[in-house]
Amino acid sequence: MWAWRTRADGTLGDTWYHYEYDEATPEEERSLLGTQAEVQIALADFDCREESNYLERYLAIQIDLESAFVDQHRAQLDEMLAFADQHR
Repeated sequence: MWAWRTRADGTLGDTWYHYEYDEATPEEERSLLGTQAEVQIALADFDCREESNYLERYLAIQIDLESAFVDQHRAQLDEMLAFADQHR
């Protein structure tokens, strides 16, 4: 498996790293390969996202921003849709 290497300080490395795994390694465990620091960072990131409801909050904000954009540009978007419908 090829992946970006993460430095011990958590910054993204500038090289790709090829992780070796035994073919007997179950598919669901292959993504757990990496340095101890990489595994710790990934687990901390996962825990933080779970505890803070990151995905739900992210999606709510994204939907609000997209709705505001559509509301603000409704006329132009309607014109674009009408143009696309006419040229099908």
